[in-house]
Amino acid sequence: MKAIFAHFSRSSAQRRSFKEFQEFPQVEKHVILSPGQTRCLSLHNCVKRLLGQLQPLILYFTAEVTDDKSKSAIDILTYLKHPQTEPFFNFLNYALGCLTEFNTVFQSESPLLHELEERVGALIKDFASNFMLLDYTRATSPAKIDPWLASKYQPLNKIYLGPDNVEGVKHLSPSDLESCQKICRSFYIKAILQLQQRFDFSADFYSILQMLIPQNVRDRNPQTLAAVFARFPALHNSCDSSKAETEWRSLSVMPINELGLQTEDDLKILSAKAFWLLVFNLKCSTGCKFPNLSVVVSYLFSLPYSNAIAERLFSFLKLTKTDHRGALKEDTILGLMRMKYFMKNTDTKSHSVQFPDELVQRVLQVRANKTLGDTTSQPTGADER
Repeated sequence: MKAIFAHFSRSSAQRRSFKEFQEFPQVEKHVILSPGQTRCLSLHNCVKRLLGQLQPLILYFTAEVTDDKSKSAIDILTYLKHPQTEPFFNFLNYALGCLTEFNTVFQSESPLLHELEERVGALIKDFASNFMLLDYTRATSPAKIDPWLASKYQPLNKIYLGPDNVEGVKHLSPSDLESCQKICRSFYIKAILQLQQRFDFSADFYSILQMLIPQNVRDRNPQTLAAVFARFPALHNSCDSSKAETEWRSLSVMPINELGLQTEDDLKILSAKAFWLLVFNLKCSTGCKFPNLSVVVSYLFSLPYSNAIAERLFSFLKLTKTDHRGALKEDTILGLMRMKYFMKNTDTKSHSVQFPDELVQRVLQVRANKTLGDTTSQPTGADER
């Protein structure tokens, strides 16, 4: 893929010529992509683009070899016309799609750490079931699946190569088909080993987080929050562990209609985030109905599960402090970023934000470019008027 991208990146004339060959098979005139060194999710898009442009690429490089017999063009054409190329890229489109979908989910800003163990295990089992015996895959935990255990392999002709290869491999010779199947099996093995290496299934941390799941709350699973406070001792400084325990037990027997739900079955369609938002909004005469439990749950939800959020914050900072705004002070940058996140998280537009009169008067009285001191007053959205 990099060689094909490099061929077109060197010359605008070659890119214009390629557009003419895209008209023959009537495909959309897209450019060829190259996988980024620091963007792991870009590889799937590159594979999809190459599959969509495969026929015009073959036509283009056939003409290129006829006119100019350069070694690079000959090598690319040989690669593109090889009978295993299209089936292998169809397989990559499927396998990388599974990995990309998994990574995309966990790059979101929603709290999903409590789902991580289950999703990693499901992905490992999906890949293992594509080339290993189903009985072995079902009976073995994801952490203990051994992809090198040849005695549990399915026959080569039973290996799943993706939905597009059900018919796409029938034109291959027996030797090419066997080679393609072995390459795909090696990909599955490597993917499983990498997932097992990167994820610690032995950590008790993930079992603690299962208390966030709505059904576990109603089933009072776990029975106590002792393991939570033992694993995160800092919580003792933020809430009363005894009262949090009492609130946890009370929540499991609270009538479901107090949460605005009709039946217990309604919990099955609620995400953990949606459920706990309902709990946080419950009020009593003294304020929040479950104040200590809310602190515990908020703490667990705030735990990061990838570096995507931190990287997104640095990108946000770069958009705020541009080359033309390099003299901005730290307090000013922090204020701008807080305001942007406030409007984003509350779905508030700038024209609808209400500033307290006290803050407005302070701004009017201060001289230009002077930084205001901290204030406890917070802007509110139009819906909070």
